Amino acid sequence: MPISLKDGRNYYPSFAEFVEKETKRFEEIYVSEAYSHPSRFDITRFSRVPKHNFEEKEIKITFIWREDRLLVNRLLLRGLRKLNQGEMALPLQNLKIQQLFEKIKLQVPEAKFAVAGLGTQTKFPEWIEDYRVDSFNEKIEKEICHLYSESRLIIGLHGSNMLLPSAHAGMTIDLIDERWRNFAQDILYQESDPRMATFRYRFLPYQTSNDTLAFIAAVMVLNWSKFKSQMTADII
Repeated sequence: MPISLKDGRNYYPSFAEFVEKETKRFEEIYVSEAYSHPSRFDITRFSRVPKHNFEEKEIKITFIWREDRLLVNRLLLRGLRKLNQGEMALPLQNLKIQQLFEKIKLQVPEAKFAVAGLGTQTKFPEWIEDYRVDSFNEKIEKEICHLYSESRLIIGLHGSNMLLPSAHAGMTIDLIDERWRNFAQDILYQESDPRMATFRYRFLPYQTSNDTLAFIAAVMVLNWSKFKSQMTADII
């Protein structure tokens, strides 16, 4: 029975009958607790892709693209969708990402930039590597996990699209719209030290200006090593 995640909380008589029928085959049944986010786990045991290596000299910053939830003004987006012209907002998102990368590059000239995610409408200039796809399968997903792993910093809009990127990348900036009640549900933390986790995983309103976002991104990339040395020094 194909049931969407949001409808999974509802009661379905046919499914209830199926479960009742199946349970009669057993004398004893155990129900395991289910955790949407285990407190401690290693993503490499799942993906078989190494996590980001901070010792690598290359600094790659990747934006996670999606075409159903956009990094544009919500009133404008609603208006365009009412007119069945929602796709007109995609070039605006593309331009905003380009401008963000340009502002980061002014502060981190050696950085390389990439975009990945679902949907291939609009084009990016050649200096931005484009790994977007029209659909995902296991092979593509695993290949893209290598890109996430290579990324010192991942930036993207809040949602399930941030799970694997946040788990493999060095650091993450999660841009949240009205979904603040779902805070951190789309992030797979790979850091046990609370201070380091606070530095590595940032949450900002999606309305944050490109100037502020670029400044924070540059601070994270340029100051990671110093912050780590100050906050994780052993006391003798």
